[in-house]
Amino acid sequence: MKSILLIFFFAFHTVLLAQTVGISEVTAVESKVTLYENNEEKINQIRQKIPELENQWRNNISNLKSEIATLNKERDNLIADMKVGARCSQCGGWKSDFEKRGENFEKHLGDVKGYAVPAKTSEIEATRKSFSEKIAIKKVQLQNLEKGDKEILKQYSEIEEIKKTNETLCREITQHSKNYEKNVLNDAYSKHNIWFEDVLASGTKALIESSKKTLIRVKKGWLEKEYSEKSIAELKLIKEKNVLQQEKNKQGIAENELKVSDLETEQKQRTEYLQEELDELFKAISEVEDKIKAENNESMKDQLNDENESLNKKVVGLREKMAAYIVKSKQDIEGIKEKKKELSVEITQLISNLGKQQEQKTKELKEELDQKLADLKRLESESEIAYKYQMSEYDKKLNQYKQKQDIFIKEITRENNRMLLAVKKINCPMWNETSGKVALNWNKKLPCVNIFSFPETLMIQEVLGTSACSNESFFQNGTSTYKSFFEGLQAEEKRVLVK
Repeated sequence: MKSILLIFFFAFHTVLLAQTVGISEVTAVESKVTLYENNEEKINQIRQKIPELENQWRNNISNLKSEIATLNKERDNLIADMKVGARCSQCGGWKSDFEKRGENFEKHLGDVKGYAVPAKTSEIEATRKSFSEKIAIKKVQLQNLEKGDKEILKQYSEIEEIKKTNETLCREITQHSKNYEKNVLNDAYSKHNIWFEDVLASGTKALIESSKKTLIRVKKGWLEKEYSEKSIAELKLIKEKNVLQQEKNKQGIAENELKVSDLETEQKQRTEYLQEELDELFKAISEVEDKIKAENNESMKDQLNDENESLNKKVVGLREKMAAYIVKSKQDIEGIKEKKKELSVEITQLISNLGKQQEQKTKELKEELDQKLADLKRLESESEIAYKYQMSEYDKKLNQYKQKQDIFIKEITRENNRMLLAVKKINCPMWNETSGKVALNWNKKLPCVNIFSFPETLMIQEVLGTSACSNESFFQNGTSTYKSFFEGLQAEEKRVLVK
């Protein structure tokens, strides 16, 4: 029992899921067709009663006419009896009355021992008036009845009302079929937009990955060109710096040679000057010593000895000064010569290292290029994987929505057929182009989705251009991510994609 209920539930649920938004209009059509048919049945039932009612009506007319004729005859017979004295003196009954009962008037007179007596004029007139009133009433009834039987007229009126009701039902049925088409078409347009937008979203992601791959392939060329240009520029710069440094060193050597020459000249001049001062001191000492030898005055001799001692001290100081100067000068000269030597050695090293520096820079640039190319290769591989995935999603979604469209069309056709079968019974006008219009809308929009089977450049032109598809909201929404992606590119990257 549980299994049966479960199966019923799923079957019922599936039916509900398959129904369109216009199902209420379908059931309304079926319901009103049933009402229409019930009304037609009522009309048939009423029409079946009418012949009997008409017979009864005609019988009533005939009966009234017979009654009037009978009254006329009774009146004539009675008045004739009244005039000739055909009334019983005992009971007052008229001969015509006895005859109507099948009795013999004369036998009655004998039975009651009566006699026939004539009526008075006033009685005759009263009788005539009485019959005239009765006949008049019957004639009025006849006239009214001849105008038509109320019950028959009521039946015909009821038929007309039912017909009017059915005409209204027919218009409502037509309107329901129109409402069905309107509601289902609006739902179809919405469904198609949502479905195609979803398909386009995957297709657009695939297009982005395809464009990335295109840019990566171009960027490889750009990197290699950049590497070549940068290598030439960097190696040239290294050489220029090397040569410039050599020139600076050479200039430094020349400047140092000039400094050495200047220092040597200065040393010579300074040494000669100090030597002259020494010579003067030696001369003065010689003169003082000669004076000491010739002087007998001890006091003067002491003075001269002091002077000699002072001069010798000056000689010592001057010699020390001269020696210190010579040492300092030689050190300065040697220092400059050392710098000159270092500059010369550096020139040799610069000449020797130029090739190594250029080779090292080339190696660094090549490693940088290889790293960038490896990064691009990794990105290209990632884009290829993403591209295949998004294209599979695109194909899967498109197939899924094609199946949904087929199911949708079948359900519309099924519901349309339900209405057609119902309306066919009563021959009312019905809108019956829904499935065709839904299919037309699908077929109209499908080419905008199928652009992803075009070459990449054509797809990009469709997405970024002003084609019929680009005016559709579902197309704009579905491809908006590519426009954002494109806007984020550099000018030269855009030129690569839009040739």
